Amino acid sequence: GPGSEFELPLPEGWEEARDFDGKVYYIDHRNRTTSWIDPRDRYTKPLTFADCISDELPLGWEEAYDPQVGDYFIDHNTKTTQIEDPRVQWRREQEHMLKDYLVVAQEALSAQKEIYQVKQQRLELAQQEYQQLH
Repeated sequence: GPGSEFELPLPEGWEEARDFDGKVYYIDHRNRTTSWIDPRDRYTKPLTFADCISDELPLGWEEAYDPQVGDYFIDHNTKTTQIEDPRVQWRREQEHMLKDYLVVAQEALSAQKEIYQVKQQRLELAQQEYQQLH
């Protein structure tokens, strides 16, 4: 990226170009396709939100600004845009999954506890009966 002395060259057959707004895009001459995603990103960027460190965005994601909406996010992988920060969204989903898991685990534990209590009561009854017999 900017400021790094070591620049990965573009893969063979690729060219950097700019659209009428001055935004950089990439031309793949071999496949006659264009992309907003730098082909070098797949080697330098995290592939998923789980792989991101601190405030990184994964491959294909971009933060943009619009005077009408302010900051927004582009997912070039799915060609969609959203206002909500996907990093915040991802963390919330992780927390929900964890909470759901903890709830399920807690319910399973409660069920085990009830089974244990029932067995304990049966054992005590059996001991009382035994003591009455002898």
